[in-house]
Amino acid sequence: MDCSKWIPDSWAADTRLWFYTAQRPLTEIEQVCVLEGGSRFFKDWLAHGQPLRAEWMLPQPQLIVLGVFPGVNATGCSLDKAAGFVGKLENDLALDLRNRKRLVLVRAFDIFVGEAEHIHAEQDKGLGWLNIYATTAHEFRANPILKHDTPWIQRMLGAAFLP
Repeated sequence: MDCSKWIPDSWAADTRLWFYTAQRPLTEIEQVCVLEGGSRFFKDWLAHGQPLRAEWMLPQPQLIVLGVFPGVNATGCSLDKAAGFVGKLENDLALDLRNRKRLVLVRAFDIFVGEAEHIHAEQDKGLGWLNIYATTAHEFRANPILKHDTPWIQRMLGAAFLP
């Protein structure tokens, strides 16, 4: 699976990234709600009175990627507003998008999203871990899939899963 294409070529290398994972695949209707809601929110999103240029996409039904384009930086209050928007989506659609303990295992033809205690049975089927902590488009494109021995992956999985 080529995950490097999950960040559009039109997004500049220094586009800032935030990844959100859902506890289950979003239905087609939910995907439309997420994409349309994001379009409306990001159209009027400001930082210190300056418009932020942002977009988000769903490369997979359980994965949302927010890209904030170079120019005005998203800081403090603007990030709080984005978190509020994501929280509203969570409430409206019964989702859990901000769980930072969730990992994305990349398999040959799909992904498996889960917390460490649910991944042990799937781990051997995986190619590696999606780099959901990449902070820029360049960083993600350069290394979209991390190996099992990556230190933060080992910390998340714990000693029971070390190679």
